[in-house]
Amino acid sequence: MNNIYVVRHGESQWNVEHKHQGWHDTPLSELGIKQVEAAAHRLHDLEIALIISSSSRRASQSAEILANHLHIPKETIILDPDLRDAHRSASREGGTFSKEEIYEFRSNLDFKMADGESTRDLINRTVAAWQRMEAHLTVDNNILVVTHGINIKALMWHALVLLDAVDHNPWLISNMVRTNNASLTTFQRDPEWADQGGVYRMVGYNDIGHVEHLLSALTGGSYEP
Repeated sequence: MNNIYVVRHGESQWNVEHKHQGWHDTPLSELGIKQVEAAAHRLHDLEIALIISSSSRRASQSAEILANHLHIPKETIILDPDLRDAHRSASREGGTFSKEEIYEFRSNLDFKMADGESTRDLINRTVAAWQRMEAHLTVDNNILVVTHGINIKALMWHALVLLDAVDHNPWLISNMVRTNNASLTTFQRDPEWADQGGVYRMVGYNDIGHVEHLLSALTGGSYEP
């Protein structure tokens, strides 16, 4: 059996300012660093063989902090660009979207701007990254994935074989479930479960027990159109 631990990056400065980050390399805020350190303490006694991270700076910086606390060489971290946040619009990074635009993103998996991607595009590349992660699983090793809020939701629905439900209700991938900064989501994988609906079980989602005292009222949830 394997455990796959998925951590959302810590708070970034653009989280605080409610700016669209997309693929822009925004660093962690001071509070974000403390949040990730708290997540590292939460994971400290778990045997983690490998860290795979989004290549965006706020995620890779989080991964480096986690690796340092978990005594995992930073040079072994795998950076996967397909785990990056939603690329809604290159020209709007650092800006915001109108309520109407946010509604379109959240209610239509195929809505996209000329210089961005759709939610379906994001889901497909995130699932591809998850499948590459699976190639690193051995009989009983554990892997830590560091990524972004909307990607965690995509991974959840994929692992639970419920992406069809997202097709019927796109709001499931946006704001019907929350992913806080530095939260922990845990999956277990056992091939023997294949005839029981799928090889994954989700045993924890958006666990914030370790970081609840560090969540800012301003960024307690996540800004993700």
